[in-house]
Amino acid sequence: MNPLSTFHQLSNRPSGWLSIAQIQALWQPNDGLILLGEAAQGYQDGRLKEFNCIYVLQADAAVLGLTNTDKLSSQYPIIQVIGFDKWAELIVNYNKHISWQ
Repeated sequence: MNPLSTFHQLSNRPSGWLSIAQIQALWQPNDGLILLGEAAQGYQDGRLKEFNCIYVLQADAAVLGLTNTDKLSSQYPIIQVIGFDKWAELIVNYNKHISWQ
């Protein structure tokens, strides 16, 4: 991984994504984004089109009925469904970790 990459963690419901423009402005090709809790409801949100890959926790995906390979169309990134162990690994492997509301 690029040592300058950032792991972005978004936890607010999509209607409250005031920080999405800030994430887009800071986004680098090797960055990662995880949608946690209520934020996972926005996996189809058009504002996510610019992100190459989005992570969602298994527990959140189960509530939404997502699978590990869900992709709505070529307009949207692939949703990677991960467990808590992989989430912890991602946080450790990225140089920076930012939590957004």
